[in-house]
Amino acid sequence: MLFKNENGASNGTGNITGILSEGDAAYIRKLMPLELEITFGPGNEDCYIPSKGYEDPEWYWRTESGGVVGVGWRHGRARLRGARITTEEAVAFVQFLRASEELIHGS
Repeated sequence: MLFKNENGASNGTGNITGILSEGDAAYIRKLMPLELEITFGPGNEDCYIPSKGYEDPEWYWRTESGGVVGVGWRHGRARLRGARITTEEAVAFVQFLRASEELIHGS
């Protein structure tokens, strides 16, 4: 599955971490903004709303089917965000993140 980076595609997304297995959800919750910045470059900082707990950049991708999936933080906690994606796409996205991180960091 291909994911096209589109950091401006955050509109309409919400927290979908709950559709992941516990292992994938734990992986998402451990992510830090600096890790994504090192791996994927600068994130979207338009979502900076401290009064609502949004103080970190967010990263978004468009799926092949036109949905949106990404990683964002609220109150300093990472979560999977998305709109119009299936559970299978969410799982594939987590695999994409893991593989990308391994390629960049050699983990």
